Amino acid sequence: MSQSSWHTILFGVKYCYCEVLDMAELVNSLPKSRREQPLPVVLNQGDLGLIFGSCRSLKHRCIFKLAYGTGLRMNELRQLRIGDIDSERLQIRVVQGKGRKDRYVVLPSSLLGELRSYYKGVRPKVYLFNGQRKGEPMARRSMQHALKALLKRSGLEKPVTMHSFRHTFACHALEMGMDIVTLQHLLGHAHLSTTLIYLKVAEAPKSNWFSPLDLWPH
Repeated sequence: MSQSSWHTILFGVKYCYCEVLDMAELVNSLPKSRREQPLPVVLNQGDLGLIFGSCRSLKHRCIFKLAYGTGLRMNELRQLRIGDIDSERLQIRVVQGKGRKDRYVVLPSSLLGELRSYYKGVRPKVYLFNGQRKGEPMARRSMQHALKALLKRSGLEKPVTMHSFRHTFACHALEMGMDIVTLQHLLGHAHLSTTLIYLKVAEAPKSNWFSPLDLWPH
């Protein structure tokens, strides 16, 4: 049983004891379990090249490049409206992201050309990535299906999900020198402790490496 399933059942039993059976004193005797914290899957540059190169449509290439280039959650990516894109200031406004908070993220300048070509060719309405029905965002299942199909074409065997692009953005940003507080803001994390997990998988920039022994007076 997964830890999330365990916690759901445990919560239900606690509710039953406290609110239904009026036996709250028994709650303290229930076993406790710590939530698992598996390290995220992080893609390397070669993996990303395989994925982007396997896209058969410009729309899908823009979706996956934007997922990696901004670190947006899948639902935030789906809900992007055309008016949220500011190409002059190279930023994207995320409206009512997780926790119902607004924030700004970086719009990759290297993606501007492809985004403009996509817009001119498709002329999306309302949402940047429209679904099958006009005025509605692309469905979660459609985005996941597109990723699954291109992973099969690419031959990449890593367990990649849409959230893997967000994990990869965070780790690569740290490796390239971004400070943890800025990264927390870009990811939209309410607590810094959530962002700190990426320090466990990101490689420290080698330009900052040194040995304290070398700084001792000889």
